[in-house]
Amino acid sequence: MKPRRIGFLIFQVLLIIVMCFIGHIPAKAETKDYHSFVIAPRYKGEVSLYYGTSAKVQGFDTYLQRVGIGTVQGVALNEFLEFGLGVDIDFYTHYYKDKEPYKSADLSGFRMSMKEFVDARGRYPFTDSFAVILDLGLGLSHGLLHYTTQPVFFCQFGPGIEWGHFTFYTGLQSFASANSWFARVAVNF
Repeated sequence: MKPRRIGFLIFQVLLIIVMCFIGHIPAKAETKDYHSFVIAPRYKGEVSLYYGTSAKVQGFDTYLQRVGIGTVQGVALNEFLEFGLGVDIDFYTHYYKDKEPYKSADLSGFRMSMKEFVDARGRYPFTDSFAVILDLGLGLSHGLLHYTTQPVFFCQFGPGIEWGHFTFYTGLQSFASANSWFARVAVNF
């Protein structure tokens, strides 16, 4: 593993541990019995902005920085489990190094793609307004503007925190053979 990836993994683990300690002041269990697993479905949605970093594709260094908007609409089964369907629109530019078979002049320019995915979240609420989450999204990504029209498998996974009506989460995304880091800020309703 590269030192940068090891450092990122250690950062995510430390973030989860710190959030667990912060959340115990005051703990929800002190006021109510929040550890029962009663199924009481309710609507849960979010609108988000996000950023994704560069990746390597088939051994070539690329500059695949992405910014995007997205939404997840679904259901919270209880305070611990949420499921939804998500749609993201990515805006990014490809600049490949001048190596065969890719030429930067052939593939540079404004590009857009869209992802449709199923989103599953585990969350642990420490207070009424603070929770730690673990997010998993699986689906397809395909091009909209000057990009491949062939759908490719998409996966995202990472930890986050939910504070009031805002959620911040980060992690790794994979599009076919490209892997990169992402960060997302969302408004929940």
